[in-house]
Amino acid sequence: MHRQTCIFTSVLKLDFQAACNVAVLALQNGAQLAWPQISVLAAVIGGSLLWTCMGNFAMRRESRPLMWAFLLFSPALPAYCAFQFTASVEVLTTEANSRHFLHYSQLVACIASILLRFTTLPAAILVYRNFAKGLRERAFVVGIDERTPLRNSDVHAYS
Repeated sequence: MHRQTCIFTSVLKLDFQAACNVAVLALQNGAQLAWPQISVLAAVIGGSLLWTCMGNFAMRRESRPLMWAFLLFSPALPAYCAFQFTASVEVLTTEANSRHFLHYSQLVACIASILLRFTTLPAAILVYRNFAKGLRERAFVVGIDERTPLRNSDVHAYS
């Protein structure tokens, strides 16, 4: 149970980092961005941060409605990544530009972000299935300090 929670939080953090990478790589020429592009990028980063916080809070508080909202908003980033992916492919097929490495990097970032999102969802479902089975009491309420053993076999070593 605790291992699934740790995996979920790790994948959730990696997913947020991948979303930020997609947003940063969309800034190919930041000085010439129009207002709609700036607002979309702000929405992508802000929405990804909100989505990550929502998943973390839903897990820690074992909130079923918050986890449903987390799962409901999960297709937003893959939709943006699909848009960025098609835009990069279109640029790569039509233009002869020396800055193609940015478009290739953006393609890789979009693919990685979509794969991470599809890895996050099964982890979230596994954590959701463990709600109300005592994970919150075992992992988050009990205080952990420097004397807490890392494994059950280490309990007798500290006695």
